[in-house]
Amino acid sequence: MSGRGFYSRAVRIVVIVYLLVGAAWTIVNLGDIPHYGDTHTYFQFAQDVRVNEQRGVVYPWILSQAVHRLLDGQFPGTLHQQQEIEEPDRECAAPQALAAVQILQWLVGAAALWFFLRLTVRRNADATTSEPVGRTCLLALLLLFDPMINHFHMAFMTDGLTLAACLAFLAALAAIAERKGSMPLAYCILVASYLLAGGLRVEKKWLLLGTFALTSALWASPKWRSRFPDRLARRLGLAAVLLVVGLASVVVAQDRSHTRNRGLSSYETFVHLRIGFPHLSEIYEDLPERSKARLSREYAELYDTQVNDTRKAVLRATQRDEGARRELAEDVLRTVLPEKWGSILVDSARDASENILSTGSLYLRLATWYLGGYKALDRWFFSDGSVWNYQRMAFHHPLITGVYVGLGGALLLLAAPLAWRYARQRKPGPSAALWTPCIVFILLNALFFAAIFNYVNFRYSLVAHVAFLIFLFRPMIESDP
Repeated sequence: MSGRGFYSRAVRIVVIVYLLVGAAWTIVNLGDIPHYGDTHTYFQFAQDVRVNEQRGVVYPWILSQAVHRLLDGQFPGTLHQQQEIEEPDRECAAPQALAAVQILQWLVGAAALWFFLRLTVRRNADATTSEPVGRTCLLALLLLFDPMINHFHMAFMTDGLTLAACLAFLAALAAIAERKGSMPLAYCILVASYLLAGGLRVEKKWLLLGTFALTSALWASPKWRSRFPDRLARRLGLAAVLLVVGLASVVVAQDRSHTRNRGLSSYETFVHLRIGFPHLSEIYEDLPERSKARLSREYAELYDTQVNDTRKAVLRATQRDEGARRELAEDVLRTVLPEKWGSILVDSARDASENILSTGSLYLRLATWYLGGYKALDRWFFSDGSVWNYQRMAFHHPLITGVYVGLGGALLLLAAPLAWRYARQRKPGPSAALWTPCIVFILLNALFFAAIFNYVNFRYSLVAHVAFLIFLFRPMIESDP
């Protein structure tokens, strides 16, 4: 057997096993709740559908409807008693009726991904023909059964639905620009996906609006305008009006449901998690006396341990008093920034690059942890969320999860050589314009999270992960290696 034939057979075998294991993992995890602290918080918020300024109202509302319709209003008690559980316990599983929420999230994710692929992945150089349905189906399955994408569609978290909403928004924007299909339907999907994303995560209403504005400016330039049908400005103008109305709706809904303010404000989160962490212990003696009186050296060391401990240290030291928290944030900003601005800029640039190259960052961090443990992870990386995500994913079924993630990594390695050759040989065509919203969103999203806190978490960069997987898997599907 030739090397090329062996490679082709190896790819087919890995793809088949990968899809089968992915389907099995999905089935065995129906009804199981990955134990994220955010899941605990969302179930708490769902009891009265009231949130703080950092949480969207849509997901608590979804959980509230599910609990009242499927469980007669009886919330899962274990979730309110503790956030972290050391060993798997079947009592921690969601009632089987709540598996309907997981199925709904998975189906919404599948529909959004299909819509995105049909609009943005084109077969020919002039970008007029979509890929054959069979190839698109296979590509969609490879993406849906990616371990982390699948996990977040199954988790009781906002990330899976937010990914679906963002993909639908980006695809609808491309459809409006290209005037492809039903325009009323495209506008409806654009607005609905914007409302969903903005209602799920508070930052997305601004990131998607920024994506629309920058993309429209690029498309309006002479270089790009000729690639689209006539009256592009009119179509984008109508979309802008609808999105402004959508923004107002999201802001009003969030304001009416915003009653909790027991945690850090957005400003305090930025100061402590981007500026202060992990520098406070080093400059502790330079803090004003009023802050040292509240924040002991012991709390300063806890503050610098990891981002969740930073929040705990601030809330405990200030006894949740808003005035004391505000004073502490001001003192940390004035003390740390002049001393550590260079380090903060370097860390922000590193975090932004990892948010863009999220797939590589995820597997590199997981491999480092698997081979060298936390000691190696802390040596080469800092403030990691990737291993935490994996551990939540593997909480109930560690063996099949390990095999599943390993197969995902193996498939990426097998697809990489073909993708590289494909990229070198393929000439960029007009279809590149359709990817503009996606690229702009990935960059804005990466910069935003790098700017607000010193923490790399793969789940904040799922759109970048989807784009990278398309780049890797599409040549594998199209070509006969």
